[in-house]
Amino acid sequence: MKAIKYFDRLFAHLEEGFVIVSLGTMVLIAFIQVILRNVFSTGISWADELTRHLVLWIGFVSGSLATREGRHISIDILSRVLPPNLKRWNEIVVNIGALIVCALLFRAALHFVAVERAYGEVSGSLRLPIWLLECIFPIVFGILTLRFGIKVMEAIFPKKT
Repeated sequence: MKAIKYFDRLFAHLEEGFVIVSLGTMVLIAFIQVILRNVFSTGISWADELTRHLVLWIGFVSGSLATREGRHISIDILSRVLPPNLKRWNEIVVNIGALIVCALLFRAALHFVAVERAYGEVSGSLRLPIWLLECIFPIVFGILTLRFGIKVMEAIFPKKT
């Protein structure tokens, strides 16, 4: 379990770095676009498409980070009314449910990207294969599956203080 937690922490640092660099790149490209359009009546042909894809990637990676930190969207009505001795079981069941959903979405995303790859479509101005731009789906759902698996294990085997 220690190795998995280490890998999770390491990957979280990579995700954080990716979000920071991507967000900075997006802001810089948008700023340059505004200047080019308003001052020089021109622009970068691929900038808008890159920005759209970066928004998608940043959103998914940030969602993965939020899940790692337990800040993801959750409905915890049941946990508020359960007695303390059942809250742990509720956490286990909820995390197993999330793990199953993410695993199914991971499988569907792999299929989706495979179909896109077989179709061979290329993005308009970036001239990159569409499947490459959409590979964030299986990547993040795979990571989320692992992270919910970690949460299940932590709920089943809590640290002794």
